[in-house]
Amino acid sequence: ATGYLALLVERAAARSDHFHGSPTFPEFCQHEIFDVLNMRNTAWFRKDLPHDVIEATPAVWLDAQGEHEDKGHYCFVDYASGQLHTSARDLASFGKAWLNYGGGKGGFISEETGKKAIGCASRNSDGSTPDDDDCEMGYLWFRNNNKRRDAGESVPLDPVRDLDWTDGIGHSGSEVGIQTNMIVLPKAGLVAVVLTNGKGHDIPERNFMHEIMGTLLESAP
Repeated sequence: ATGYLALLVERAAARSDHFHGSPTFPEFCQHEIFDVLNMRNTAWFRKDLPHDVIEATPAVWLDAQGEHEDKGHYCFVDYASGQLHTSARDLASFGKAWLNYGGGKGGFISEETGKKAIGCASRNSDGSTPDDDDCEMGYLWFRNNNKRRDAGESVPLDPVRDLDWTDGIGHSGSEVGIQTNMIVLPKAGLVAVVLTNGKGHDIPERNFMHEIMGTLLESAP
């Protein structure tokens, strides 16, 4: 139900004394997140990007000869569930803000709220909350921990298995012709972001998203 979040944010903002009037979801994000974190090349709609920005075009893999098909730009009716236009650098700024649960220097939410956001949102079939080490989902975050590290899970993170994964979080996803992956390991002070205009898992016997992330982490200071 991610698409409903924009509506919920707009309703809450309209009732808040913090705003004048009723900001739209893009206006809320611009004022409360993008401006705060200096994410200058980020917007929900292409028309709101800087005029000189260079945009990658969504593309799909066609064959082993390296042919791709340009899919063009598209949008979602329930755009809060996707469609954000951003750069790896801007998304890394968002990730760095979570090193202190969003409440550190330059943060955009309180540490208390940040800890709630990465807390366990999963539920067992009987409605109970899983043990913390066995909980997979925060609020729109995939959760990592040292149990998963030691079990060999999350293959792209192989190069950093000697680091502390406590309260580690990440998010990945894809649509037609695009793929995204971001991880945050707060105890290790590590943030990594990979964006591609294509899906690595469409290439037989390869996943270049994992390969790029692995190479990036191998070179991390």
